[in-house]
Amino acid sequence: MLAALQESLAWVNAHPHWALVLLFAFAFLDALFVVGVFVPAGLALFAAGALVAFGTLDLGLTVCVAALGAVCGDGLSFWLGRHYGERLFSSALLRRYPEALANGRHFFARHGALSVAMARFLGPVRAIVPALAGAAGADAAFLSPTFPTESHPNANTLGADGFKRLALLGALPT
Repeated sequence: MLAALQESLAWVNAHPHWALVLLFAFAFLDALFVVGVFVPAGLALFAAGALVAFGTLDLGLTVCVAALGAVCGDGLSFWLGRHYGERLFSSALLRRYPEALANGRHFFARHGALSVAMARFLGPVRAIVPALAGAAGADAAFLSPTFPTESHPNANTLGADGFKRLALLGALPT
């Protein structure tokens, strides 16, 4: 077992770009609608941190790759929500776990588009909130590297149309 670990570390030392590719893939999948619930991205982040500590990977590049993977996954989830709307949430898997969807809807209704960034740190909700934001018609400003700043003064608001959509999705009382 120890020999296999040493071999793996030697291979990563010789090919650090593959570690970054895997880190991007894990961060992307972790942020993807529903899939993120089942992907252990924390393990990949821990391994990347160890590679940074050993000097194999650059810290800045590693953080950028992980963040880019997460933003791309959130972006695809947002697009899925925008494209499919409520149909996306009527899958058999989500019907088995209605509390997860209800928690995501409540969280999004409470925090608006800012909930996408906040959900990064809240376990299973992180895989649902970007799709809810898309389905509710929220602004995609959270995909911007400057979100939320003065360049997006309304980034965390939905406007009247967005709240109507949330009400139709069942996230807000009508």
